[in-house]
Amino acid sequence: MPFSLARFFLTFRWPRSFAWLFAGMAFSGVGVAQTGDKLPRDVAPEVVQLAELPKKALPESSGLVVSRQFPGVLWTHNDGKDRRLFAINRTGEKRAEFEVRGVFIWDWEDLALDDANRLYIADTGNNALIRPTLSVHRVREPDPAQSGAGLTVERSWVLRFPGKGFDAEALVIWQDHGYLIEKPGSRKNAGLYRWSLDDGPMVTLERLGQLEVKSRITGADLSPDGNRLALVCVDGAWLIECVGGPAQALKQKPFHVPFKLGQIEGCAFDHDGLLASSEQRELFLFQAKPFVLSRDE
Repeated sequence: MPFSLARFFLTFRWPRSFAWLFAGMAFSGVGVAQTGDKLPRDVAPEVVQLAELPKKALPESSGLVVSRQFPGVLWTHNDGKDRRLFAINRTGEKRAEFEVRGVFIWDWEDLALDDANRLYIADTGNNALIRPTLSVHRVREPDPAQSGAGLTVERSWVLRFPGKGFDAEALVIWQDHGYLIEKPGSRKNAGLYRWSLDDGPMVTLERLGQLEVKSRITGADLSPDGNRLALVCVDGAWLIECVGGPAQALKQKPFHVPFKLGQIEGCAFDHDGLLASSEQRELFLFQAKPFVLSRDE
């Protein structure tokens, strides 16, 4: 919404609480229709909204990964107990959907992909901090041309906390380990945890330390070479150099692109930046140079 309209809401003689409410909506883009806008469109410095996701299928997109074997395909799912995986493209169109069968669902939060084209589903939501364990499930990446088929979980890990329980909405896979990133409370550093993919089915997470990010992290991705860790949260996107894998991200100073126009939940590296999906069905692209992959990645 243009600044002049925001000024109108502030200067017109509304009750003060109403004036600030409308002004906040104008600046944030929340709750105010953007009529006549075409996509893609710039929404913040170095941030573009590419698409809107299908309302019926994806009312609350959470995890996001870019396929390495099916060009143009992104994988995502809804937050919570919806057991479907969706293949979409960068214009927001649904290309396929698959039902993941044979596992109990508590709260699915993120997706990750390994070098063997296997998808990892993070059933790790723990907002109320009442779960005794977290879970991660692995499936073979399906062919979008086989839409409607069921997906069988080939392996699961039940993850015990090494101490006090926590909420986690961000997962990455690197070589023979999985990594979970804590969603901490306000203004607290996020903890980094890992487990060996060779262990299981029940394994205790290893706490590696804290990332230099004080924000409520809701999604993560690792560059294909393992040297950059991307994070999204309520205040935008972060990137941490981690040459040698995620454990090297500890104590590194992060790069930050501020952005507060949507509740971003998932992110994935692509060749022109960091893709991010939100609970408001938006698909964004962070174009800052640190997020851009080289052509050989």
